[in-house]
Amino acid sequence: MAGLKSANAKARKQIRAVHLDLKGMPPLFERLVRLPKLFRAAGFNAILVEWEDMFPWRDRDLRRPGYYDARQVRLFSEAAEKQGLEIIPLVQTFGHMENVLKHGKNEKFREIPWMNSDISPLCEGARERVEELLSEMFDAFPSSRYFHLGGDEVGTLGRGERSLRYCSVHSKTELYLDYMIPLLDFVRSRGAVPLLWFDMLAGGNDRELAYLAGKAELVLWGFGDRLEAPAVRLSSLGIGLWGAPCFKGADGASSELPDLKRRFDNTRNYLALGKKVRLSGLISCGWSRYTSLRQQCDPLEGALDSAAAAGLLFRGEQDVTEEKVLKILEDAGFLETFLRSKALLGELSEWKEIGWRCLRSALELAAGQERLKVRKDSQLAWYCLKMAGILEGADALKLRFHKHFDPLYGAGSVEDFLEERIIPLRRGLELMKRDNRKFGHPLAEEGYRKVFGIETGGIQCGTEPISH
Repeated sequence: MAGLKSANAKARKQIRAVHLDLKGMPPLFERLVRLPKLFRAAGFNAILVEWEDMFPWRDRDLRRPGYYDARQVRLFSEAAEKQGLEIIPLVQTFGHMENVLKHGKNEKFREIPWMNSDISPLCEGARERVEELLSEMFDAFPSSRYFHLGGDEVGTLGRGERSLRYCSVHSKTELYLDYMIPLLDFVRSRGAVPLLWFDMLAGGNDRELAYLAGKAELVLWGFGDRLEAPAVRLSSLGIGLWGAPCFKGADGASSELPDLKRRFDNTRNYLALGKKVRLSGLISCGWSRYTSLRQQCDPLEGALDSAAAAGLLFRGEQDVTEEKVLKILEDAGFLETFLRSKALLGELSEWKEIGWRCLRSALELAAGQERLKVRKDSQLAWYCLKMAGILEGADALKLRFHKHFDPLYGAGSVEDFLEERIIPLRRGLELMKRDNRKFGHPLAEEGYRKVFGIETGGIQCGTEPISH
């Protein structure tokens, strides 16, 4: 346990980590190894890396196409070390286990048979399977002083058949700890300090939570101004605490850009919390998907200003200005690409909002016409033409997106990101056409073209249907 004692001694210096979430829009390796220089310049001294399916797992089913091989993982670690940055690996061990549980051979480990999110804490072999994953990650990062086990949002906890029987006698917190404490001991036996998201333990009583003191440190996440009471309570029990605001990925599951004011305020809330309870570390989270089976959000390249601002705040900068942030990006060689990335993502966000407004208006119109028993009206045809024009505009936007982002992320990730936003509107147009056939006039669409000279691309964004 000498390694653990050494880690605890060094931990007196607060960790200031940035979260690199690789389960969505993972950068190509050539871009990945440049990030530590930027993160160091921004004021971070550690990187929390959520490798997910980009790690070279021995089980090939857990890898995605284009995963980083063992040599690339090592080179990234060396690049971080060169910049004085610690690597804190994150491996999901309880909730958010989709990358493991989605495969048929691992279905037996699910808490609920038809849900691939959470592992069953009482299933024979489940914890051993998780320990195998932890061992692989430790082999890649043997000197990591901290190791994050996830553990958040276990929505099915206590709901499986075996767990229901257990919870008829014990609490859900006891069930959680019975499963998790051996994993904490496993991490500690490798000389690292285990970290856990705090949310699943917030409802535990003092007796239950006392088991965690000295075994793990809890990472508070969410809105810092709501966390003072649980933070004070957990700290009074001798449990080490970290704070985790977000620099991106917290403004909607399909967001393109972070809301900078909300992210800035979120970080400041945690800094204020740190004046009331001792925080051993801070992590600026940057989610790229809410789970590995959801759509991608907020690509890192468009959120580098938010990350740099968080780093400056973490290191105690009082006056964080746009000029200071952009200077950091410029000095690290990221400014030009960032500005172009942010502009394109903003354009996509605006395009998407226009499309959804059109779809919403058309669906509401059709609902009203259905209630009024309207037949052979012309307005739905106008909305169909408008949506067709909006979708035509996406083709040119996609070309510019691929030209800029493919060298950063690869064509496959970029195409996925775009189609996750375009496909719903294509499906929406089909629904609009169905309503138009039901409620609209069969001559209306052609009439708009002949009488008013309107083509699909001729309807300007923001205009309303021609009055009748």
